Amino acid sequence: MTGYTTHIVAMIVAPKGQPIYSEQATKVEIQDDAAGPYIELSQEDGKVRIDPEEWPELRDAIETMIAAAARLTAGES
Repeated sequence: MTGYTTHIVAMIVAPKGQPIYSEQATKVEIQDDAAGPYIELSQEDGKVRIDPEEWPELRDAIETMIAAAARLTAGES
């Protein structure tokens, strides 16, 4: 099919063995309110609590989303 582009805009970081809907899961996503893309972190209760052990995975997810946001800004997919 032509005329469509797929954008990966979200990742979920959760403790091993926990489901993606766990209250300990952190969603890392690209948002864009027409003023340019930015990265949003969210958890079930709206607060972001970063456990030192999860930071390496969160950092990798954030860096991946920042690179993807830059590609979106540049018109790439």
